Amino acid sequence: MNLGKKGPLFAIKLVLIMLLPLWITMLYIGVYENQRGFKNISIFENLLRQHKYEEAEAVFNHMEQDNIAGSDLKYKLKEIIEAEFSKFSSALLRKENLETVAYEKLAAFENEISDFINTEFEKTIELYINEHIDYNTALNYFNSMSLAGFSNPDENIRKINEIQLGRDQFNQALQNMNNGSYINAIAGFESVPKSDVHFYSRSLEYIEQCRESALEQFCSGIDSLIENNNFTEARKLLDEALGFFPDMNRLTEKKELISQLEKEWQQKTLVEYKGIVEHIFFHPLIAYPEQAFDNDYQAQGFDDYFVTVKEFKKILENLYAKDFILIDINTMIEEVEENGETVVKRKKLFLPEGKKPLVISIDDMNYYEYMIGNGMVHKLVITDEGKVATLTEQNGEKIISYDNDIVPILDEFVLEHPDFSFNGAKGIIALTGYEGVLGYRTHKDSPNREEEQKAVLPLIQKLKETGWTFACHGYGHLDAASIKYETLERDTNRWIEEVESLLGKTQVYIYPFGSSVKYNENKFNMLYDKGFRIFCAVGPTSYTQYRAKGLLLDRRHMDGIAFRYQKETLLDLFDPDEIMDEARP
Repeated sequence: MNLGKKGPLFAIKLVLIMLLPLWITMLYIGVYENQRGFKNISIFENLLRQHKYEEAEAVFNHMEQDNIAGSDLKYKLKEIIEAEFSKFSSALLRKENLETVAYEKLAAFENEISDFINTEFEKTIELYINEHIDYNTALNYFNSMSLAGFSNPDENIRKINEIQLGRDQFNQALQNMNNGSYINAIAGFESVPKSDVHFYSRSLEYIEQCRESALEQFCSGIDSLIENNNFTEARKLLDEALGFFPDMNRLTEKKELISQLEKEWQQKTLVEYKGIVEHIFFHPLIAYPEQAFDNDYQAQGFDDYFVTVKEFKKILENLYAKDFILIDINTMIEEVEENGETVVKRKKLFLPEGKKPLVISIDDMNYYEYMIGNGMVHKLVITDEGKVATLTEQNGEKIISYDNDIVPILDEFVLEHPDFSFNGAKGIIALTGYEGVLGYRTHKDSPNREEEQKAVLPLIQKLKETGWTFACHGYGHLDAASIKYETLERDTNRWIEEVESLLGKTQVYIYPFGSSVKYNENKFNMLYDKGFRIFCAVGPTSYTQYRAKGLLLDRRHMDGIAFRYQKETLLDLFDPDEIMDEARP
């Protein structure tokens, strides 16, 4: 065909005419596909509303695979899914009685609206933080989302639980603040997470209020103790206060004041005591005589070496009536420089006039396995009231008591008879280590060692705060006099590693079996080098000897053997016939 004379315009027209059928076909296909897309979207939307998510997912996948939905239609699909999710979300927040199972397959479209879901979850967290919904509503919301199969709820459940825990502690802190327990209140307010914006800001305000009130409370308490000449407790309270307010001049000035006033008071009211310091010792008490004296192979041992609760209480009454007063054994010595060497000397002891000093120690308050089920309590604990008590498990029941072992009984006795204790002193707790301490299995072979160590530390601190001190009783309760030097050194090192690391330093060594080593021999010098300065053996009468390297003394054993066969030696303390428990064999 010759188009030369027709010109380019004619050629263009010709091409357009030739392409017109193709354009019409493509337009028809586009309109058809669009109609198919809208039709499928309509089907998809109806299936969603009927909670037929598996069928809806099949329609959705078909449109995806056949590339039916263009960008506009995909946007429409996304809107429909978001609306269905929003409907589910709103119903949960309104606490409507939904069957979560009906929405389980909705999570199949999570990837299509992930940003929208995350935004909804964030909004729900905000509703909870701003107290527009309560904890149970928020928790039910995310639990329902989790049951429906959505992947993010668990993290949000963790968040609301964290916030709720902070709010519970906030409420407890408020209660503590209102009850005047400001230090505990501060700890509670400090636990509120920053993410809980409103409660966190309120906590900061309350913390400042509690700090001011706590300082006033500390100062008032210290001043009251000073006025009553209770300088030891005043000093303890001051140390506690300085732990919270280390740079507070108002407190640091009181430290020097206490020392000055204490010295003046002692010069006016106390007299120097130069006689023997009596030292008596017990084992843990027999709390349940019917279990200890049950005629089994251990009954004789309990009868020989232990004391019952009834007997201990009578002994205390007798000691108090005879004007004894408890002292801290560590106040009996001081180390001084003499001719270029450090030596142990007797420290001057000042007591209220007419009072006689007494030291009480308790051996083996580890609550060994053989004691459990044989009349002994199982461990010491701190109760909700902040006091030390015993815990015993019998027949599946946990029994808490302040009245069946030495520590809580003596604590209560001193509370009722404050003049039985000088400067708050109680007694010495002598511990081994091979089965842990105080009823907690803290030894290396214990399967729950870390948990037990963590649990016993607050108890140890509480005992120290309430006048109790600690002594080394050897790690394995070995006879120091008869074993080899290397064995004693290894045993002592293990005690330092496993027990002293929990208790803190002590200078008191209480010989197992009362079997002492000779002064200044290798074994003794090894113990001296480990830091021990007070060495306690056992004898029928109290005996003390001050040497350059330590105080050597005998303790008087309180037990069935002494009550039956050493009566005459005990009459300066009590009459054994009057205190013996009729429950003994």
